[in-house]
Amino acid sequence: MPEALQRLGPQVAQAELLAAQYDAVAANPPYMGGKVMIVRIKKFAKDYFPDAKSDLFSCFMERALSLASEN
Repeated sequence: MPEALQRLGPQVAQAELLAAQYDAVAANPPYMGGKVMIVRIKKFAKDYFPDAKSDLFSCFMERALSLASEN
């Protein structure tokens, strides 16, 4: 097993412990306001994220919240 992979062992174990109790959503959402969105993205945001359609970052955050459990 490569050395770098072996060094990840403690982090993987910690992630497994945390995952049993907590949800995590990792993303790198784009910062794009509605004024600079191309028509296709603007329509997608309006159709699927009507409350957050003004910027793409808000759409990503709304989706991330939907992936995490309520409590």
